[in-house]
Amino acid sequence: MIIAFRNFLRNKMVNLSALSIRHFIPDAEIYCFTFYKTSLEEDYSNQEKLLPFIKEVAFRTKYIGSRNIHDHIDPTKTSGYANQDNAKYFTEGYNLIQDRFKNKDTKLLILAEDHFFTTGAVLKELIENDWHVAYASAFTKEANANASILGINPARVNHLFPLVEKSSRVVEAEITEQLIRKIKNRSKVYQIKNRKWIDYCGDGLYTNSSEIIEQEMKKAGIL
Repeated sequence: MIIAFRNFLRNKMVNLSALSIRHFIPDAEIYCFTFYKTSLEEDYSNQEKLLPFIKEVAFRTKYIGSRNIHDHIDPTKTSGYANQDNAKYFTEGYNLIQDRFKNKDTKLLILAEDHFFTTGAVLKELIENDWHVAYASAFTKEANANASILGINPARVNHLFPLVEKSSRVVEAEITEQLIRKIKNRSKVYQIKNRKWIDYCGDGLYTNSSEIIEQEMKKAGIL
């Protein structure tokens, strides 16, 4: 299973989340799709370097928001929290990641920067089950796919990409409509059991803070 992070100015979170994956899958192939506004060198000059085992792919983003807080101990303070443009940010990432691996008939797990693991239960689920799309539940029937964790088999869902990049609705609704419901063979759609919206069932937790990620990984004996 290939792992791909969508990253915007959150190198520390990516490093921590990647370390949590390597703890459970020591040989995991991990990519980071890094987005920048002006240039990679300028925008990331104050960010820590990605770990050597992470393969970085960089793109200029088409979507630039007005808020500029990307790491905060209070998740409600960050730029992405309840942002009306989240659908554009996320689908831009999904599209570029899927395009990179579109000929790969294999499992690909797409993660937000702050999506980390402390028991490995979710990773175990995804490895042991067969799927073309894997998703975690969200908050309503119409918006029932957690944007921060999405599994696809790129070659098997290539006909559904690129997703329409728009901001009229929350990203969870876009994933549900544009991807989850369009898989004709429902046996190839897997719902993750150990992720129930912001309840991570003990395998990590929902946060927008690298400080909290670090604390939780230390508690779990990963750091």
